[in-house]
Amino acid sequence: MGRVFEFRAYGVPETQGSMSQMRGRVFHSRRGALESWRRHVTAQARHAVRDCLDWPVEVEAVFYLPRPKRPRWPVPATGKDLDKLARALGDALSPRDGRGVLVNDSRIVAWRVSKEWASRKCDPGVFVRITEWEKEVPE
Repeated sequence: MGRVFEFRAYGVPETQGSMSQMRGRVFHSRRGALESWRRHVTAQARHAVRDCLDWPVEVEAVFYLPRPKRPRWPVPATGKDLDKLARALGDALSPRDGRGVLVNDSRIVAWRVSKEWASRKCDPGVFVRITEWEKEVPE
């Protein structure tokens, strides 16, 4: 594997994909919160990576979600969908303005994502590790 970059973005992770419709227009149901979350993640990623990667990468992410007063399970098996959290992260790593750390989120060739409860030792947010794949093109 190639270079490895790690960062942490604090705050309540937002999902991407929950849509609503009003007067024939389709929009994200929590658009403001999602855009704010993605901007925050993008800024933290740029601080850690400092350049734009145009090579296959693996992304590992652990989303720390606020723990309810009486959780039903020891892990967050309810609430925010893991795939929608990953979609929001992928878009934050390669925003449309071109100022992300990935040229395009299609450069992500492997995902390792999980959800955990936040705790006193670990505030809500996401921990991200981006690993570049070897820069050798197979014959």
